[in-house]
Amino acid sequence: MNENDNKLTFLLEELQQGKKSVFSAIEQDFSPLIHSLIFKYAKEADERESLQEARLAFYNAAMSYDLTQKKVSFGLYAKICISNALISDARKRSKNKGQVFSLDEIEESGSYRTYFPEESYDLSEQLIENEDTEYLYKKAALVLSAYEAKVFDLYIKGFTTSGIAQSLGKTEKSVSNALARMTSKLRVILK
Repeated sequence: MNENDNKLTFLLEELQQGKKSVFSAIEQDFSPLIHSLIFKYAKEADERESLQEARLAFYNAAMSYDLTQKKVSFGLYAKICISNALISDARKRSKNKGQVFSLDEIEESGSYRTYFPEESYDLSEQLIENEDTEYLYKKAALVLSAYEAKVFDLYIKGFTTSGIAQSLGKTEKSVSNALARMTSKLRVILK
């Protein structure tokens, strides 16, 4: 095992034991891989959203990689995880192409189930069930863009769509779209 492998193993152990601050060092080392996979698989997607999908998949790979096995390198494992996540995301995008989710309609229905039929998922119920708000904010920070994080914070505080739009100086449509993206991303990390 060379010095780089030892460093990576040490950083992965630290991350898996709860030292989240080492994630950026690991991610930086694998940045070329992440960006090459985004370029390969995320042709029609927004680059920021694809980067967030890839980062989440990379983080999950780092957290779930079995450090005791010697058959598959972390790099290969991460590549497979990121590729699968981006392919899955691309399939969802093509399946939902042209669909626009209106938050007003979602709020009227009382659940996100109507717009995400493959899952019976209600974000507000999940948030209520999750007593550890700090944990939720940390997880959200991994996947949400800066704008989505602001929308998330106001949403958690009970602001309406129009209230969030007014507070951020954005249109309600922009906030609705951010909430739809946010819901999709949070669904993944809250499972």
